[in-house]
Amino acid sequence: MLKSTRLFWVLILAPLVWSQSETVIPWVAQKDATWKSFIAINNHGSASASVQLEAVRAGGQSERVTVSIPAGGHYSVAASTLFTSLGSGSGYCVFIQSDQPLTAGVKVASQATASGDSPALGQGVALEQAAPRLVLPYLPYESGGASAPVLVNVTDETASVTLRFVGGQVLDPVTVTIPPRSPLADVTTNLFPGLSTSGYMEAESNVPLVGAAFNFNALREPSMAIAQVQSTLSEEDLDGLISSLETSATLMNSYATSSSGLFKQSACPEVDVDINLNNQSSFITGHFDWGSGCTNVLGVYHSGSIDLTMQREGTIQTGGWMNGSLVMDNFTTKYLGSSAAFNGSAHAEGSTKSQNFTLSGSWSASADVPAYYLHASFSSSTYLSVNHKSDHYEAYGSFQVKYQTYYYGSIVAEVAQNDPLIYDFETCIWPTDGKLMLTLQYGIPLTGSLDFGTGDCNTAVLTVNGVSQTLYLPGIYTKQ
Repeated sequence: MLKSTRLFWVLILAPLVWSQSETVIPWVAQKDATWKSFIAINNHGSASASVQLEAVRAGGQSERVTVSIPAGGHYSVAASTLFTSLGSGSGYCVFIQSDQPLTAGVKVASQATASGDSPALGQGVALEQAAPRLVLPYLPYESGGASAPVLVNVTDETASVTLRFVGGQVLDPVTVTIPPRSPLADVTTNLFPGLSTSGYMEAESNVPLVGAAFNFNALREPSMAIAQVQSTLSEEDLDGLISSLETSATLMNSYATSSSGLFKQSACPEVDVDINLNNQSSFITGHFDWGSGCTNVLGVYHSGSIDLTMQREGTIQTGGWMNGSLVMDNFTTKYLGSSAAFNGSAHAEGSTKSQNFTLSGSWSASADVPAYYLHASFSSSTYLSVNHKSDHYEAYGSFQVKYQTYYYGSIVAEVAQNDPLIYDFETCIWPTDGKLMLTLQYGIPLTGSLDFGTGDCNTAVLTVNGVSQTLYLPGIYTKQ
């Protein structure tokens, strides 16, 4: 039996509509008579914004406040006025969240100078631009001065970060850990003892980060630059997304292939399934309704509902046109600490004679599987057309997916009708020809393609921003 392939779900489960926007200011300094900072927030939305701000120090001390900004409004405030409980002390990062689109800026000024106000300007980084590989392009080393990297772990998992300094010296990599939703800041010479040259620093993490770099002259006057995302992409970078989608796909497949009796229990509503194989109209109708929630005989909790309807012309023996729809209304399932939820509908239509069909629909899903550290949410819409030829199938369509797992990003994929993917399911589950065009948002925009025209069933060529690598497909797909 063929299992759902990861690539299939990357293509099919496709845009997430973000319910909230979140921005991170990597560093705010507030220390009496030494440092002062000002935070600015702009509401670009058409409605008033309720903005939640959380300041977090490296040691875990934090403070939350909420402010209101009118539509199209600008708000600026001294950090000491905004976060009164934190008061004077070490610096902190600030997480900014709202239901309206925002941008944010920060002014960090040294007071220990002749002017008493030597500023550096920085900006907030949208959470979607966080990435597991960052580069700080220039960390100067000058006599009397200093540079200081800042990294912020934006996830709920501990970050293990490998730091590499590249310059005129050969230095060993350094590994640091950053607690969930917390910053790390230090001068470069503390991170790399013995450093005596300028260079740049790479940070590679198991979770997405944002970052910044400060440079100070001999007068302790600062400048600030935001860290850049390294524009590389490997198959492993998609593991969080692919694993989460595969988990959702497996759950749905298990329900589709299970008997209705597994869902029944006296405490649960009855499951109505009507199957009439000789009826030329609706030959399958099913209404699965668990109401506000109950637990079945297997110990699986369900709530919400699923409706299935299929129609056809002719019989199974004679074949003919068929269509079907699946509607999920806040269907939720929980088992052994894991949960998944689904909303939306899908529609398929085609002919059992010609073996041509189309698939369309839109839905949303979320999965929480603590045992595998999977926490994902997405909503999807897709159009797929599959046509049977004499000895193969051709598929084309367009797909979009924005996702939130440990990674923040989006994938837009398109297969042109005049250059479809070619499938020969007798010999290979993967396409044997055709090209998938890709646009990715992975910290920065990336463009590329996935080319299956390698002449075998084992490989495809992934090209991103002009850099190509060969993917070994059996390592992604398993067959039973």
